[in-house]
Amino acid sequence: MADSSKAEGSSPSKTSPRVRRSSGRPRGGEDSLRAGDLCRDRGRLAEALGLYAEVRAYDRILALDLSPVLFEKTGGTPFFRIALDIAEHCPEEIRREHPLAMLCVAWTLKVAGLDAAFGKVLDDLDERLEESGPLRAEWLLVSAYRHFPRAAEMLPNIREASALFNGACSQVILPEAPWCSGDYCQLAEFHLRPGEADREAEALEEFIPLYSRLTGGHGSGADALFRAEVAYHRGDMATAEIYAYKAAFLAESSRQSVILLGTAKVLADIALLKADAEGWRRAVKAMDRAASSPGQTAWVVRMALDTVRGAILAELQQQIRIAGWLKDGDFSSLPLFPPMRNNALYAHVVYLLNQGEITRFIGTLEAIPEEVARKTAFSEFLFLLFMALGYSLLGKRGQAADFLERAAEKALPDGFVLSLAVCSIQTLQGLTEELIKKRYPTHLEAFITARARYGTGWEALRHAVARGVLPADLTARECEVALLAAEGLRNGEIAERLLVTENTVRAHLRTIFHKLDIDRRAKLK
Repeated sequence: MADSSKAEGSSPSKTSPRVRRSSGRPRGGEDSLRAGDLCRDRGRLAEALGLYAEVRAYDRILALDLSPVLFEKTGGTPFFRIALDIAEHCPEEIRREHPLAMLCVAWTLKVAGLDAAFGKVLDDLDERLEESGPLRAEWLLVSAYRHFPRAAEMLPNIREASALFNGACSQVILPEAPWCSGDYCQLAEFHLRPGEADREAEALEEFIPLYSRLTGGHGSGADALFRAEVAYHRGDMATAEIYAYKAAFLAESSRQSVILLGTAKVLADIALLKADAEGWRRAVKAMDRAASSPGQTAWVVRMALDTVRGAILAELQQQIRIAGWLKDGDFSSLPLFPPMRNNALYAHVVYLLNQGEITRFIGTLEAIPEEVARKTAFSEFLFLLFMALGYSLLGKRGQAADFLERAAEKALPDGFVLSLAVCSIQTLQGLTEELIKKRYPTHLEAFITARARYGTGWEALRHAVARGVLPADLTARECEVALLAAEGLRNGEIAERLLVTENTVRAHLRTIFHKLDIDRRAKLK
């Protein structure tokens, strides 16, 4: 689910007071405990959790119903940091009293990419839980993620868990949990080996329906979205569109916002190839609906929305409308799960490419850790293709050809011609067609067709979308604020989306109104 190369050592312990390890009870902090108890009794679990975490009241934390708050922020701190502190410092006697809560802790650690801590918590629980019953069922379900993203290897655990659940649903993995740690691209998660896309799709089609039944709908539609992405990258737009709509229906029924973002992106990409400006706008609006409707964790979905919109806007060279944090490329202070960070990095490097910052583009790519660049066959393909683009733009044809050949080895065994066609239009100086003619002639016709469709659609859609951009005398930040206000977001929502204060939003709106000579936000529409 998440790349464990990030955040493994991230712990809130540096700012937390010392505790007596024997009992886990805090020294002092009685006011925080009383306030936490009051919030707990009034059903304000996230506030109670934050207050208990301040003083490391592990017994009170683990006595809470943690499932609804696993992916909330508590006092600005994501729960996974609290979970890591529990895994590292909570006394064993307290952990032993709360096995269900510790399963929640383990699940949160996995979502955050903290694989070592996740495995340790699961191993400790395995020694203490009975071999049957609902707790063992929950353990089997969560421990299936030891094999993520290999769906076929996850299935035995899921089948065994299903028998023990006996028709019930998990109390640990809920539909609100961010699917794939917020990653809207299923190929980036599940396409592991070149030439295996169809087998991987079949494994997902067996895994997802059973898994979703056990979790109240978590992941529903992911298998159809994977099929849609496979068909899209093969240039089969009709099949891609059918599967995208199927995925959207399944995801909508189970409140799977991350998957809805993925389906909307596929539909936007298809609209580009069809030169369908109205279809493209509908897809973008669908992204906004996915992010605003009740579903998976709000802050995760909002940041995923920025990322997916940044990717499609960068492709159309609408740089001014991309979120500022994606342009800056400094993600160190943001609470991003590893797949979210990887997607944000993708949007950032596409932005650099379209800005013409080629040396920075290549340098940023070369700084990506190998375990991230090679996480899956699809992520490695994109990395190699981008490197080919960068060196081609620098006029280093030999290096570009080497990277392109390696990229083709990852993509063409599955017939993924589309991204190769797109990049051949932009800059690869005939290298791609030459390579396909020589080594992959069975894909040549699909490649030429995809290249022609993309070139026509991109030009038409870019001009159509550009006509909707706000006046150039607004700054990039003012454009961001104006566009979000035009979509109907309130000042507080805009502030949260852009990671600024409400006062800053109000100041920007005053300037925007003055520049556009309007007197109210309704006129932004």
